[in-house]
Amino acid sequence: MKKLLCAAFAVLVLAGCSGGAKTETKTCSLEESGMKMDATFTAEDDKITKTSVKVTMDLSAAGLGDKELTDDQKKQLETAVLSQLGVEEGKGVSVSAEFKDKNIIATVDVDMKDGDTATLKKLGFGGEASLSKTLEEAKDGGATCK
Repeated sequence: MKKLLCAAFAVLVLAGCSGGAKTETKTCSLEESGMKMDATFTAEDDKITKTSVKVTMDLSAAGLGDKELTDDQKKQLETAVLSQLGVEEGKGVSVSAEFKDKNIIATVDVDMKDGDTATLKKLGFGGEASLSKTLEEAKDGGATCK
């Protein structure tokens, strides 16, 4: 009886230690023409579950860095930047833009679990996205991934 209890306990301990999905987060960065992009991917067992993309644009590269922008100009610029990124708010997708120092920072967060299929397809996500393949493609495109 004692041996059976020890064996059962060992199985429970091993099952507890080995259970659960492996969660991993990686960030890829790319700088080009006064713009910096950081894409952070969170994955469970190589399947991307969340993506956050932050694009920082230097306003001086667009000739706007030396002058103070009005609130209306900032709003127009935010709208233009988000439109240029081709992203809209939707189920599982949040979009924001803010001004900091001499930069405009646009952020797009995508929850692959909660996003509806139409919205995800519009963003280029069809079905399950592999973290390893995404990182490989990002590196091939010139990004540095950590």
